[in-house]
Order: sequence, then structure tokens, then C-alpha cells
Amino acid sequence: MILGNLVNKTVSWQNIEVTLDENNKLIVTDHQTDESAEIDFREKLIDMTIGYNFLIVVTSNQCHIYNLAYIQSPYKFDLKEKVKLILTSPKYFCLIDDNNGIYVYRYIL
Repeated sequence: MILGNLVNKTVSWQNIEVTLDENNKLIVTDHQTDESAEIDFREKLIDMTIGYNFLIVVTSNQCHIYNLAYIQSPYKFDLKEKVKLILTSPKYFCLIDDNNGIYVYRYIL
């Protein structure tokens, strides 16, 4: 059995950069305005992606969707299975897991 944690992962989109540190905290930096925000998580992060003005973060039990214009007010929902892949497009995003396959969601924020 191999165990590990996701740390020091960085994703970026346009002028926004998001970095996961070793304390399970996301640091969101806007390089255009030099503003930054921190987001703490109780659960370990499984994956994250950014694009089309949204940050999508998946933990072991929940999916968090952040509109980059309102980073402090995420939309959250519970997950039944562990997500393996996140795909994004301008209007939709997709979560893929081993058991149920593909779930397609429309951004609602």
C-alpha cells in the first residue's frame, strides 16, 4: 500500500495562480492586482483545476466550486465516489470517477 498527500501543486489561469501548501491551504494570487487570499481545508485535497473564471477543488468527500470574482463564497456539494479527473469548459465542468463514470455540471455561480 502506498500513501501520499498532494502538496506544492500550482495551477494557473490568465493572471491567477493557485498553490497548495504543505498545511492543506490554498493560496490564491492575482498577479495583476497583487491581491491574495488563503483558503483552508479540513480534508486533504484530491485534485484542483482552474479555468474560465472558476476554481474547482475536490476533497475526499466534497467538491468546492469558487467563482474567482467571489473567492470567499464557494458552492459545495457532497461526492459519493473519489474523483479521478476534472475537466472544464466555458459553461460546464465534468467530474470522472471509477464507479459511476462521468458527471457533467453547469456552472451556477
